[in-house]
Amino acid sequence: MTPIVGRLPSQLGDSELEKLLQELPGWRLEERDKPGLPSDVIVELYRLYEFGDYEEAWRFMTAVDERCIRRLNHHPRWQNTYNRVEVWLTTFNIGHKPSRRDVRLAKCIEELWSVARNAGRSPDAGARGS
Repeated sequence: MTPIVGRLPSQLGDSELEKLLQELPGWRLEERDKPGLPSDVIVELYRLYEFGDYEEAWRFMTAVDERCIRRLNHHPRWQNTYNRVEVWLTTFNIGHKPSRRDVRLAKCIEELWSVARNAGRSPDAGARGS
């Protein structure tokens, strides 16, 4: 287990989660049982992104890593299947519940997505000469 250093982030309340989901309409809450603790649940913010092909999806993930994950030092659970990228956000050291750290990361990811969609290409396509 990763050691907890510094002050723990606060879990988001119900009203904060509702507001967030209104601000970020592509996101939703998902719950699942904690492995080995079926009486406890993990609550995650979830979002699916779809792209034209695998390369575009991979460039998006790379941009998210470079511009959001590393800068915010907060890591998603995510997976890529061909042209789809699925993202789950939760803060493990407050009981696997969403926190403001997850909100900051979701908003950063959405900014990259918005740039990609408005430009009709992946977020770093211009930088790589694609």
